[in-house]
Amino acid sequence: MLINSFVDPFKFYDQIRNFLMKHEAENNLIFAILNAIKVGRYKENNLMISVEERNKPLLAAVMTPPHNLLLSYTQIMNSIDQLINFLVENENKIPGILAFKKAAKKATKLWSRKKNISYKLGMNERIYKLEEVDYKYLGPHDFKAVDLTYENLILKWIKLFREEALPNEKFEIDEEYRKITRQRIEENRYFILFDNNQPVSMVHKAGKTPNGNLINQVFTPSNLRRRGYATEAVAKISKLLLDEGNRFCFLFTDLSNPTSNKIYQNVGYRPIIDMDQYEFLVDKEHI
Repeated sequence: MLINSFVDPFKFYDQIRNFLMKHEAENNLIFAILNAIKVGRYKENNLMISVEERNKPLLAAVMTPPHNLLLSYTQIMNSIDQLINFLVENENKIPGILAFKKAAKKATKLWSRKKNISYKLGMNERIYKLEEVDYKYLGPHDFKAVDLTYENLILKWIKLFREEALPNEKFEIDEEYRKITRQRIEENRYFILFDNNQPVSMVHKAGKTPNGNLINQVFTPSNLRRRGYATEAVAKISKLLLDEGNRFCFLFTDLSNPTSNKIYQNVGYRPIIDMDQYEFLVDKEHI
């Protein structure tokens, strides 16, 4: 097996696109992140690696520091050994690993053993794919992409969303994050559901794959829950994305939240594969 490390995201994309397309749903996040790198959203110290045999990719990996290493779907599990060996030999620093369940466990154990560090499971997640919306969940409320007059509300809801989803992760909205959010709002990627002109639920149109679109940051304030707002917002943005020409919509769910998993399945999302996220328990300067 051969390891190729890339600096140019366009060359990397050209090399791995057909490989990723064999399991587009499983690889939706790596597509989304790579597309973000291509437009300059992640600019420094990105890792883009393929493990190949006879010039054919067997595994792809992407990392945008300080985020975790993300592995593509693969059926050739010993390609993970080659990747971890390469990363250790090149003294790369990895805060954690996100991959489908079997690969995440294997890669985490290998890295932990070679670096003599411990780890913990951060989150169990599941990828869902939708091809058709159940129309009975579309609901009667207004739903639209919002402009910068809603910037402060969106930032407030993002912070509340992150505090609920990742309670152990310190998250502050700095000027750089505010700038990124403002850009996303200007690109019509944040949508809000309104009830009597009052904002009640939010959803974000996230990264693209060749045939689909990822959604995330589905959030309803705690005092407005159990009224069907999140279900309606997810149904409406999913229909909008299909109407735009996407064949699929994708989303990730936290398996510890049965409510959200039920909401998405009601709308028409079907489970594809489970993903695990591991964190290494050391000072990140010494990973």
